[in-house]
Formats: sequence, structure tokens, C-alpha cells
Amino acid sequence: MRLYEVTQRMLEAYDARIVKVRQSDDFDAMPVSRFNRLLIEAARDSGIAADLPDDLLDCKPSEVIAYTQRVVEHINAAKAPADPN
Repeated sequence: MRLYEVTQRMLEAYDARIVKVRQSDDFDAMPVSRFNRLLIEAARDSGIAADLPDDLLDCKPSEVIAYTQRVVEHINAAKAPADPN
């Protein structure tokens, strides 16, 4: 997986997708594994992540978890305040 520098446009597109997922009728009963997959797809569709398998459902669960962790860490780092030093 390749991660790109996050722009405001990318972040807003990503956030909009995640908000839609959280507002869905089945969110309360949604398995974490499905939410992780949707999070990665949101990152891919917003241009934050690339070079992912076409169908994440064919991946091992451990791969999806690893992708999710990398995406979340990458987005959190992009939103962190700049180091003043």
C-alpha cells in the first residue's frame, strides 16, 4: 500500500465517507472487520491510499487490520500540529 500526502480535499472526502458509514442504519451492528474494510476503501477512494488489492474481501483479516492501522496513523499524523522546532 502506498500512502500519499494528505491534502484538505482528500481529508474532507475521506471524512465524508466515514460519516456516511457511521450514519448508516446498520452501523450499530456493523462488525469491526467490515468497518475496517470500509475505512480503507474510503482512504483509497479519496486518494490517500493506493496500490491496494482490488477486492479487500479477498485479503487475510490480518492484512486488513495492518492496512487500517497504517491509514489511521497516517491520517492522524497529517492532522497533528506542526512541530515548532
